[in-house]
Amino acid sequence: MKYPDDCIQSLIGADGWWEKNDTHQVVRGTLISCFVPHPDRVPYTFEVMGRTEPTEHARADVRVRPLHADHVARKAELPVAAMPLHQGEVWAAYRAKVRPCLVLSSDAGAGLGAKQQAVGSTMLVAPFYALNAKATSGASEFLERVRHCEYPGLMWDLLPTAAEQAILRLDLLQPMGCSPGVYTSSEYKLSPQALPIVDAFLDWHIRGQLPANHTLTLFRDLMRSEFGTE
Repeated sequence: MKYPDDCIQSLIGADGWWEKNDTHQVVRGTLISCFVPHPDRVPYTFEVMGRTEPTEHARADVRVRPLHADHVARKAELPVAAMPLHQGEVWAAYRAKVRPCLVLSSDAGAGLGAKQQAVGSTMLVAPFYALNAKATSGASEFLERVRHCEYPGLMWDLLPTAAEQAILRLDLLQPMGCSPGVYTSSEYKLSPQALPIVDAFLDWHIRGQLPANHTLTLFRDLMRSEFGTE
């Protein structure tokens, strides 16, 4: 996989950005796939009206409606064991799509104590949005700016699993559980040389500051001098 000269990955080299993750263990920098909710959609809630059959707990009648912040949860006339809710809880449903994601932190398999196990292990991931040929041809100027690291929440890359362009959405950072079946792990992870660059991107996005004399800062200055972007 060959990276173009005007991307920050080229400073490390085609063979130095991604590396094989032969153990398939989830660690920082692992590339996984999982369902990612569409963040710009209003979620729905399921209001449990009661059991479909009064003596059965496996089936329930529900009302589907948009979920707003002022929603008031109501109790079902007949409790349904298959759909339990605690005080103040609601059922929420989101439209979602399977996307490649980069693991930025994880406590999966970290030998948690009993109290933490009750909460469940989690990881923090950022999704990749793959770019098809149609989208690329209509937004070449925007993609060039992303590739030149002009936006703190967006990072251009080539996915090793499909050798296709994608944008890492650090602005859509989200937690997810580590239960079996929630995600699938790929055979790739970021190299030790690549992780500090992604960390600098993340710090820039969260704090709004670029570290002085960092590879990311120097690369941005180089791209601005070469291509005249602001």
